[in-house]
Amino acid sequence: MLETGPKTTRQIADHIHKTHPDMTDKSADNRAYQCLRKLREIEAVAHDGCLWMLTQ
Repeated sequence: MLETGPKTTRQIADHIHKTHPDMTDKSADNRAYQCLRKLREIEAVAHDGCLWMLTQ
């Protein structure tokens, strides 16, 4: 999803919710945050203000 450009956590959570409609909004928010945190640990994404972007 970040291939198309920087996104906010909320935009990523909305995308997760659309692909998994059985998931609640809160669960989608949590999933987005957990994924982004793991990607940041391996330096695959960077956080600038409220935007997340790929580092490669």
